[in-house]
Amino acid sequence: MIINNNPFLNTISPVNRNDQLFNAFIQDEITLIDDTLWFTIGSKFEHNDYSGFEVQPTAKLMWTPHHHHRLWGAVSKAVRTPSRLEHNINILSRVIPPTPSPTPPVAITFKGDTQYDSEQVISYELGYRTTIIDNLSIDITAFYNDYSNLRSIQTSTLDISNLPAFAESENTFINNIKAQTYGLEIATVWQMLDWWRWDVNYSLLKTHFDGGVAMENIIGFSPQQRVSVRSAMSPWQNIDLDILFRYVDKNKAVGFFGYTVINDYVSMDIRLAWRPINDIELSLVGQNLLASQHLEYRQEAFTTPTEIDRGFYGKLAWHF
Repeated sequence: MIINNNPFLNTISPVNRNDQLFNAFIQDEITLIDDTLWFTIGSKFEHNDYSGFEVQPTAKLMWTPHHHHRLWGAVSKAVRTPSRLEHNINILSRVIPPTPSPTPPVAITFKGDTQYDSEQVISYELGYRTTIIDNLSIDITAFYNDYSNLRSIQTSTLDISNLPAFAESENTFINNIKAQTYGLEIATVWQMLDWWRWDVNYSLLKTHFDGGVAMENIIGFSPQQRVSVRSAMSPWQNIDLDILFRYVDKNKAVGFFGYTVINDYVSMDIRLAWRPINDIELSLVGQNLLASQHLEYRQEAFTTPTEIDRGFYGKLAWHF
């Protein structure tokens, strides 16, 4: 099948393109009250050939009422600038066979649009850190992110100019979805003994699309919950034993050929290291020990899934 007189499934037009990117960053920390209150303000400035001039400011206020307690809040703006794919790609996603005959096959295509603009987010954060006792620290951060101009798909009227061979359903990229995410993150570090440390982290992420849950098949979603526990031990001066346990909730990846649900998974890594002399370290590592393999990520083009396998390796390091 030849689409628009081009026999290739995926093309980029123009074939060659010269892109220029300029950026600068400025930041200043202002002490409002000595050793107690600080105000930090800054911004990133960027100019690119896809969306033009972008300004990404941030402001943060930190208050330390006591040396064991810190409270801070921040507001930031960030953008994701368009890629060449979103401006110049032409993809034949799939062909719907004729059903019933003699209905012609329908080619589903995705095409870039040079009017596609940057996706934007305004982020609000509030954090607290405490070290109530010397060997334990706790960080708690709450956040709310307001997204606009998120990428969506606009389907044009069915093109029948190629009948009776086939009809074409053309999809182009547009910025017309809004979403909000909110949640919290908790990070703790406990130095249980001089030679034994624990790191425990938990994050919760809630997502809301203005178009409802149906938008999940267009945008996808990130894992709602993540948990990690790390034990780092050095029972002897020249021996280290690290154990990392992770749980990641299910998520959904979206690409040109539909979507993929990535199931939740647990994994565990173990590292044992020995230093026979100060400058040489021998280590043995086992990764993803709880399953033979699991999927963590899927590319947007859905070409090759990233399956993480169970693995073992040894390492010799010489520091000089």
